[in-house]
Amino acid sequence: MQHLIIAFTLPDLSEQFSPPDIAPPVLVKLVEAIERKGMECSTLYRAQGSSNIVELKQITECDVSTVDFDSIDVQILSDALKRYFLDLPNPIIPASVYSEMISTAQEGQNLEESAEVLKRLIKSSNTPQQYWLTLQYLLKHFSRLCQNSTKTLLNARSLAEIFSTLLFRSQVASSDSVEHHIKILELLIASELNERQPAPGLT
Repeated sequence: MQHLIIAFTLPDLSEQFSPPDIAPPVLVKLVEAIERKGMECSTLYRAQGSSNIVELKQITECDVSTVDFDSIDVQILSDALKRYFLDLPNPIIPASVYSEMISTAQEGQNLEESAEVLKRLIKSSNTPQQYWLTLQYLLKHFSRLCQNSTKTLLNARSLAEIFSTLLFRSQVASSDSVEHHIKILELLIASELNERQPAPGLT
């Protein structure tokens, strides 16, 4: 994703929705359309669509009531979803808890214990609850993709590799930090999946 320019053109998540809504409206529309159209797509989130940044922004910044998301190609929808996270003013996973999350991921506790600590850290940060709600919504989406892995060819590890840079958006580009972020997201996805079925072994 390094070739995409981070522009921070979207409002903060706290300005996009409020409970009892569970996630930003445009994210919900994107995810719902992707799940209707892409659950048998073996290149979902991996193939680059033909749209440019301007076209993607027209989707992520739209009035959701005016757009027929089902008429948009699934690759463009998946590119728009990734673009959405780049254009938020702050990362979904708050930077204030990065170091504690990395320590937790390195401790080698079992899956559920590690995931619960990670979730508590995110919830305890000084960011609005919309951040945790959005991440939770996304984790459920990832879990559904993993459940259909025979068609999507996606698992917790591959999704973490695709999305960790987008959700952490750390300015530190060392290979160690990247791997830590992947491991953290993999743990969270696997935990969500484990609530639906027996957890697969982490790689």
